[in-house]
Amino acid sequence: MTVERLKKLAVYTGIFAALSITACLYRAGTKRIVIVDAATTQEMVTIADEDAMEAVPMETEGLLDGEERDALIIPLPQGVGSDGILLEERYMSHALALTIVTKDTGFYETHPCRTDLEMIRQAARVVQPQSVRLVFTLGEFYAAETELTEDGRILIRFRHPSELYQHVIVLDADAGASTQGQEAIEQLAVLVKEHLDREFGGTVRCYLTTQGETEATEERKRMLLTESEADLFIQLNARADMPAQGIACYYNDRFYIRGFGNVALADLLEQHVTQTTGADALGLFPETGDGILNQTQIPSAAVCIGDITQPAQLTQLQDTAWQDKIAHGITEGVREALTVMEEGQ
Repeated sequence: MTVERLKKLAVYTGIFAALSITACLYRAGTKRIVIVDAATTQEMVTIADEDAMEAVPMETEGLLDGEERDALIIPLPQGVGSDGILLEERYMSHALALTIVTKDTGFYETHPCRTDLEMIRQAARVVQPQSVRLVFTLGEFYAAETELTEDGRILIRFRHPSELYQHVIVLDADAGASTQGQEAIEQLAVLVKEHLDREFGGTVRCYLTTQGETEATEERKRMLLTESEADLFIQLNARADMPAQGIACYYNDRFYIRGFGNVALADLLEQHVTQTTGADALGLFPETGDGILNQTQIPSAAVCIGDITQPAQLTQLQDTAWQDKIAHGITEGVREALTVMEEGQ
């Protein structure tokens, strides 16, 4: 990966003003570092002009005697605590970005990060007036596990999701060629993830296919499904060929799964979303074409929530209260689906 690519990964830290208050409340009395999915920060992030970014390549050094093995060790400037640190997981591009709020922006010129991990391929830093952003390019898919030590260091260990979570869900947002529809669907996907995170705590991990710095191509989506070893794939979409106004679910009828399969998942999602929204259930339909839904080999379904060619339905799709009802229904459907899957094991 070139420095130019690293520049694209370096996002300005205007998100901190909005996130710091939430982070302080959420972590009061703890030493937990906020870890966010890059897709969930896009509305609060101001992407600076690429030419204005000064991404400087940064070397990592080997471990000193007695330092923790199998970890990325990041020293912190004096006075930096957990409320001044934000870690962004950019798993779609195998990268990790760490923003550190500090006036000592030259700190990392003389205090190197250390590691014995071969998966860390490249590193760079971007200096801002009140913060430093560290961007690490990784050689493989990961889930980050962090620790803030008493002596002012961050330890980051990279695990496979299966080591940290009981279940993994991949959530895709796809409204076709409609820009307005796509924005609303992506906003809904972030809301669904927030609902799932609250409902399941640290037992279920939800990965979004839409991350701002990486185009969500079909190939990347397939790669995410494979690398994460996902248990469920759920697509949120809005189509122009809806049979009527309401909720319809589509399923993969090309790959048969014993026990709990595609039709069962689609049925549960439609049941729960229509219950929470009060919308009409339009039925279950086999997916046509060769899109990602028909390429999966795990329980998969698409929840279609509107006809984006109809102005009234597009307006409803953009309504946050309506989105919250849909997110609640999907969460309930996922809860029942995972229960059924666990009982069938």
